[in-house]
Amino acid sequence: MDEAKNMALLFFLDHLMQKNGRRTIHDLSCQFGARGFTQEMRDAVGTTQEGLTDFLSQYPSLFTVEGDQVILKGYGEVDGKNQLSKVPPNGRNRDYDMEAVEFFEAKLHKFGPELQIKSLLGHRSQAAPEVRLVSGRHLKEFVEFLAAQVDHFVVEGDRVRLKRMPEPSEEAVELDDEGKPLAGIKAKQAAVDFLKGVLEQNEEAPIPLDAFYRRFCERFPHAVRQEVATNPKELLQFLKLNRNIFFIRSNKVSLVKNRPEENGSESGRSTESVDSMDNNNGQFLLNKENLHRIHLVKALKPAQEVVQSLFEDVNAQADKFVGIDFKLVKLGGQTEEFLSLIVVASTMRIGVFDMANSDSILLESGLKNLLESEAILKVMHDIKRVSTLLAQRYAVNMRRVFDTQ
Repeated sequence: MDEAKNMALLFFLDHLMQKNGRRTIHDLSCQFGARGFTQEMRDAVGTTQEGLTDFLSQYPSLFTVEGDQVILKGYGEVDGKNQLSKVPPNGRNRDYDMEAVEFFEAKLHKFGPELQIKSLLGHRSQAAPEVRLVSGRHLKEFVEFLAAQVDHFVVEGDRVRLKRMPEPSEEAVELDDEGKPLAGIKAKQAAVDFLKGVLEQNEEAPIPLDAFYRRFCERFPHAVRQEVATNPKELLQFLKLNRNIFFIRSNKVSLVKNRPEENGSESGRSTESVDSMDNNNGQFLLNKENLHRIHLVKALKPAQEVVQSLFEDVNAQADKFVGIDFKLVKLGGQTEEFLSLIVVASTMRIGVFDMANSDSILLESGLKNLLESEAILKVMHDIKRVSTLLAQRYAVNMRRVFDTQ
């Protein structure tokens, strides 16, 4: 009910601002039938003019009700679209723009300092109605509000970050072997090594995820954090990709405790053999320890990320090759075959791309470029049927293939 009241309040504020700040109770009650004014909102404010009058009278800081007239307070101080710069409630001025900035800064400090704009917008339901009003009713207006606060936020595509984020000193910024800033797989490996070192220094107690992320921010600049994680939630996902090193429980992080060598691991391999395999960049065994290396993707964006990681893996290999398999299915009694799954394996991970959801996963994620690349050897079994289907249906012409058949 509170949510419906807040939505109704925002609706009438917006309507009054579009109608010169003054309307009759009768006119406002006619909006009960307007598009977007739900039954829950009508029930929350009362379904009669008397109920609406009582509802608006509960907010004297926003409305003045005189007879059958409703006046929006502070309307003469309107500054820009859907933005009330200052409204004087209870005898003092309030800067709602600044209140909104402070609210979203607090959310970014807690959950960021960088988030998808949609994620930040989701926290707005906890804000006061006035803050929700000045920050825009819809995503486009919210983006415009954030972009206008250039002293507080930086908007980049569909993401927003704090203007003043913690950054390490220039002396602490790590460079790769060629003297260039860390990027790609080198940035991720440097992050793993650093985070592992932090835990090795604090083996007695697990570290809370928020504190762990702060240590990460103190060590790496924003350019590296964009490669790995820009907020604690993303760092958690990154750690889960390295389950053989990091153990997470109750939002606290510690190192995986290696079992004694004579007992081996659950798969029968000793810790030494695991380390040897990783150091030699050898192919990994499919067992419980390596489930985190398998990525099942059903949407375009995660598909793009996995394909990018596969390209990085191949570039880091001495021999540039991948293993590929395709799953073809027939629907019902049809004789025509359809492409259901594409499986691509490097020496570091396996990408399983679900083609049943969208053809764009093949055509727009980078998979097409990988299949047609002359620089990468594709190892697979029985290419004839698949290559014909790819060429005829998707205009994908596979190159440099080793057919084990």
